[in-house]
Amino acid sequence: MPENGFASLKERLLRGGIAPKQVERLLLELKTHAAALLDEEIARGQTVEVAQAVARNRLGSDDEIVRKALEQSALKSWGARWPFVVCALLPPVGLLALSAGTIGALVSVLAVGKHLNHAWLQDGAWPYEATMLIAWLVLYGFPVLCSLLLVRYTVTRRLGLAWPLIGLLLTTALGAWTTFTVAWPQAGARGHLSAGVGFSTDWAALMRFGLRWVTTLVVAFGLYVFMRRGAPAADRTRDAMRAPK
Repeated sequence: MPENGFASLKERLLRGGIAPKQVERLLLELKTHAAALLDEEIARGQTVEVAQAVARNRLGSDDEIVRKALEQSALKSWGARWPFVVCALLPPVGLLALSAGTIGALVSVLAVGKHLNHAWLQDGAWPYEATMLIAWLVLYGFPVLCSLLLVRYTVTRRLGLAWPLIGLLLTTALGAWTTFTVAWPQAGARGHLSAGVGFSTDWAALMRFGLRWVTTLVVAFGLYVFMRRGAPAADRTRDAMRAPK
């Protein structure tokens, strides 16, 4: 049975909401069954071309296979079953949890370092550089990361864009609203960290918010278009690499 014989079926299953792992499992079962049917028909004296056609017909039509798969809700991805929760709600909540957890871990490490050896914080350059790196991640890195993860999930599951678009708008807006201020301790002055989510009507603040929001959205949508156009081709390439020689 040709390897590309199930290419259209694979795409239909993905578009129907079947999880990629379940699609791979179903296709493997179909290919195994098709190979057994092919051997059976060849053993009956059929030519290879006729045996392939008969074996494929005995498997059932694509419509029938897709219909039976879609009847099993357990085969569908979480995004197909609960798009609002997975695509619209989870990304901004995940961004908030990731940022809060990272900042909390940073504060804990600095507090322990200050308690054990105050000079360790003042004399070493790496604590300051590490803190600034985390600040950059919270302000810019994590929003982009969460947006790209959502885009990848959406494309690989062939989900509609409605709920993921809401998730992207909320995630990038939350990232643009995030603030993180670092004042490193110096001689005669205590240091402090401040972080939060806030919105200001000040023109300069609105411009910064708009720039961060639009930049993250453009990056995310650019990746979405790129991955969406290349997804079927990538699937075909991966299937070809897995095919026995």
